[in-house]
Amino acid sequence: MITAIEIENFKAIGERVRVELKSLTLIFGPNSAGKSTIIQAIHYAREILERHYLDPHRVALGGDAIDLGGFENFVHNQDKGLPIRLRFDIDLTGSSLPVYRDEYIDDLDIEDTDVSRRFEELFGRMSSAWAEIEVRWVDGLGIVVTKYTVGLNGRAVAATKLDDYWMRLLFGIRVPGTSGGSEDDEIQRVLSEASAKIPPEQKHQLRSRSRFCVLDIDWSHPLLVADTGLLQALTELVSDFTAGEELQVEGRLERQIPSVLPQWEQVMSIEGYRAEAGRDTDYVYRWTALCCGLSRMIVGPGELVRDELRKFRYLGPLREMPSRGHKPLRFPAESSWAKGLAAWDALCQADAGVTELARESPTKEPMVAEPAAKQRDDAPAPKDGHAGTLSIQEVNHWFDKRLKAGYEVRLKSCTEVDTQAIPAPNADRKEIERFLEQLSNRATTRRVVLVADGQAIEVQPHDVGTGVSQLLPVVVLALDAQRSLVAIEQPELHLHPALQTELGDLFVESALRRSNTLLIETHSEHLILRLLRRIRETTLRPDQVSVIYVENGEQGMKLSQLRIDESGEFIDRWPKGFFAERRRELL
Repeated sequence: MITAIEIENFKAIGERVRVELKSLTLIFGPNSAGKSTIIQAIHYAREILERHYLDPHRVALGGDAIDLGGFENFVHNQDKGLPIRLRFDIDLTGSSLPVYRDEYIDDLDIEDTDVSRRFEELFGRMSSAWAEIEVRWVDGLGIVVTKYTVGLNGRAVAATKLDDYWMRLLFGIRVPGTSGGSEDDEIQRVLSEASAKIPPEQKHQLRSRSRFCVLDIDWSHPLLVADTGLLQALTELVSDFTAGEELQVEGRLERQIPSVLPQWEQVMSIEGYRAEAGRDTDYVYRWTALCCGLSRMIVGPGELVRDELRKFRYLGPLREMPSRGHKPLRFPAESSWAKGLAAWDALCQADAGVTELARESPTKEPMVAEPAAKQRDDAPAPKDGHAGTLSIQEVNHWFDKRLKAGYEVRLKSCTEVDTQAIPAPNADRKEIERFLEQLSNRATTRRVVLVADGQAIEVQPHDVGTGVSQLLPVVVLALDAQRSLVAIEQPELHLHPALQTELGDLFVESALRRSNTLLIETHSEHLILRLLRRIRETTLRPDQVSVIYVENGEQGMKLSQLRIDESGEFIDRWPKGFFAERRRELL
């Protein structure tokens, strides 16, 4: 699960900021301070890691709701010389890094090597990992992922980056971020002279075949210092390698988009295999174990981040109502959640089975359910982050009873019928039976209707208040997502203050019972007050809630993390006062 995000030089964010993600993370701040920037940075990272799209205007999950405008627009201050850096921290408690295997080598033979055993010891001492990507504009190449860094247990351990030597020799390009000065200028002059002597046809061949990516490992990392055998294995197995050098790894300029990102789900291709040792099976097994182990250490964290972002769910601030006669899509587009339309499709696919509800006491206000004791923490979550069994009963429990929306959700099965084919009232019995048989074989569709409390009249979403239609997608997403990062912008929009308060309990339910990480961008005082109350009542722990205040600073967006104690009070002073407007108006 993603536990923190670090962002640098993206939109309103200049200097690096760190956002600690808890089960419930609330982002407050004035308008145009950059609250949405954090969520948009997640969208951009997903585009890079999932689609390798470095210059997006629209993003897959955002639809028409998010338009980043391309790299030149969302890089900080529209300065193409700045690098955008995005880092994601992953908690490995109860999980591990992906395992990579060579399909041509028996796993048992690899596991029996000293190299494999040393890697297993290293991974056994891990508790967390992180992956960071750096995106730059490079003259002559365009927008490039120039660096990919991974860390273990909080400290950087390795990075893949552009090979400045080959960039200069074959393209005359100096990678941004490398050292400057007179010594660097002299190196550039020597390489330029060498490049001029290479015939054009030979230079073209070199460009198409040359590696441009190198792997730099920090051998002073505590996990590696504890076992120097891995460095020894490298010097024994990789030809012409000495301690402290960078390794040549796969990465070709002939790829559609130059990037130092590794190929997910694949073993890294490392240069230096000794062909003369090809008949030595022990060498082959140890070499394979080395490549697989390094892949797990270097490719693994980025792949885990990619997998978490694949489950990312986003609901924007302006939720649309479905059209009259809306026909649900069995497989709605990713972007349909951004404006809430996917919620109505999810309801049409819902399982109407019974789900365990929150226990309520008749003597006190209903409380949100404690984490279910029967829930299996080790149960694998679906890859798309859906709970898989959205229950209409549970939706109504929250939508109608707890949030008091005044309407109950119902599903209707509908079949299209040609009115001219309906038998007349005086038709004979066989004709009527034949029509009914044909009708029973027709395909049916499910549609969502709303029924007001105490009434029997079915109405469509267009026939109820805006607040109700805005609220239902929030409820459905909170109950449908499971073990996912869920971002919701302004869930309180068009809602009465009493409903805003109850939203706090809905989000606690989604976080504790469904193990979601909720990122809520909001202006609602009532929402945070309910969460503070639940902390006082011990339903929530202070370390499960993160409150972030965003404001404009001299160097770009400024974030303040506000801690909460066990009594539900803020430890840190709220910038400019905690919703001081109410006190000012009252007094």
